[in-house]
Amino acid sequence: MRVNCKTSDFKPVGRKIVVEMDKVDRIGSIILPKEQKTTTGTVKCVGPNVIDIKGGDKVILGQFKGTEYEFDDGVNTMCFEEHVLAVYE
Repeated sequence: MRVNCKTSDFKPVGRKIVVEMDKVDRIGSIILPKEQKTTTGTVKCVGPNVIDIKGGDKVILGQFKGTEYEFDDGVNTMCFEEHVLAVYE
């Protein structure tokens, strides 16, 4: 789905977050199948009820990665805070 704004102008509601997924489709010389591609990314923005996550956090998402949206500045994934398995540095 196309959203006509930049991610920085976008504010999710409730406990939703917007994540820019890492663009990894291979490990070394091994090409990963589509269903095993990255589940890591950087949080771009968070909703007002999000407690444990903030913009800029690097996160690992569960198997359900949310819904992809195309913003003016790229494709990002929107999901619920509960889909984040861990925050890492």
